Amino acid sequence: MQYLADPRRLSRAHELFDDIAAFTFGHELAHHYLGHTGCANGTSPLLQGLATLGHLGSSLIPVFNQPNELAADNVGLFNVMDTGRARRPQYEWTENGGFILLTFFARLEQAAGANPLLGFLRTHPASNDRINWIRGFAATWRQQHPG
Repeated sequence: MQYLADPRRLSRAHELFDDIAAFTFGHELAHHYLGHTGCANGTSPLLQGLATLGHLGSSLIPVFNQPNELAADNVGLFNVMDTGRARRPQYEWTENGGFILLTFFARLEQAAGANPLLGFLRTHPASNDRINWIRGFAATWRQQHPG
C-alpha cells in the first residue's frame, strides 16, 4: 500500500504497463499485417490456402512458426517505436516493454526447468534470444529515425 500512496511510483507503473501492452499489441497486430493469421484483407484464395497449409505445418512442427515470431517482433517493435515517438512530449514507448515482458517469460522458462535442447519444439524462439533480437531491432530503428 505504501507504493500506491506515491503518485510518482503509480505513474511509473502505468507507464511500464503501457509499454508492455504496446509491445504485445504491436507484436500481435504485426502477425495480422504480415499475413500470419490467414485473415489479412485482400488475400487471394490461393494465398489463403497456402497460409492455411502454413498454419497447419507450424502447429504440427512448431519450429516452422519461429521465423514468423521474429518477423512479428521486428515489425511490431518498429510500429511501437514509431507510435511512441509520436506521443512526445508524453511518455515515449520504446523496446522496454518487450524487454520486461520477455524477461518475465525467460524467468518462467527457467523456473519450469525448460531443456534448451528441446527449444526447437516450441512455437516461439527462446525469450533470451528474442531479447537480443529486439535490442538489435531497436538499434536499427534508431539509426533509421535519428532525433
